[in-house]
Amino acid sequence: VDAVHAPTLTAALQAVLTTPLDASGFTLSRLAPRERLPELAFVFPVSGGYHAKEIAFTHRALVRAFRQYGPPALESWLQRFDAVAFSSVRGFLSGSLDLAFRAPHDQRWYIVDWKSNHLGKTARDYGPRQLRAGMDEHHYHLQYHLYAIALCRYLAQRQPGFTPERDFGGALYLFLRGMHPDHPLGTGIYYDRPSPSLLLE
Repeated sequence: VDAVHAPTLTAALQAVLTTPLDASGFTLSRLAPRERLPELAFVFPVSGGYHAKEIAFTHRALVRAFRQYGPPALESWLQRFDAVAFSSVRGFLSGSLDLAFRAPHDQRWYIVDWKSNHLGKTARDYGPRQLRAGMDEHHYHLQYHLYAIALCRYLAQRQPGFTPERDFGGALYLFLRGMHPDHPLGTGIYYDRPSPSLLLE
C-alpha cells in the first residue's frame, strides 16, 4: 500500500474492528486468535463427486429447496436467481471463507465475508434496504449458504457433539465502507442465520 493511503486505510480498519456487530456490543476487536479461522479453505463433493451414476445437482432443485425450506425474506433474491441458467453440476466445490469465528458471548460459530461494494457516500446508503438489494444482485445469499455448509461440515468433524441448531450462529456480510462505531447499529452489516433444515436439504 502506498504510504500516502496508510492513515486512511488504518482508520477504516480500526472502524470496522470496533463497530458493534449486534445489540450485545460485540466487536471483532475482542476476538482472541484461538477463536478465529481466517481464510478457511474447503473442498466438498457435489452430487457424488466424480461418480457419474449419482443424480446431478441442478438449478431447479436448488431453487425448490430454498422455496421449501428457506425464509420468505429470500423471495426477492430467488426471483432473480430463478432466471440464472445452469442445468446441472457435479464434481467438487472449492472455496475459502474470509473468516470464521467463535463468539465469546454465545460460543457460537459465525461466518464473515468482507464486502467492499460502493453503495453510496453516506451511512444511510448502507442501511437494511440497500444491503438487501446488494445481496440480491450479486447472489451473495447462495454464497453464504454454501459457506455455512462448509463450516458446519468442518466443525462436525472437529468439535465433539457439534450441532448447527446449537453451535452455528449465522453469516455476517460486512460492507466495509458503511461500518463505523458512530453509525446507527447495523449500518453496513447484513446478518442471516440459515436454517439447519435448508442446509441439510
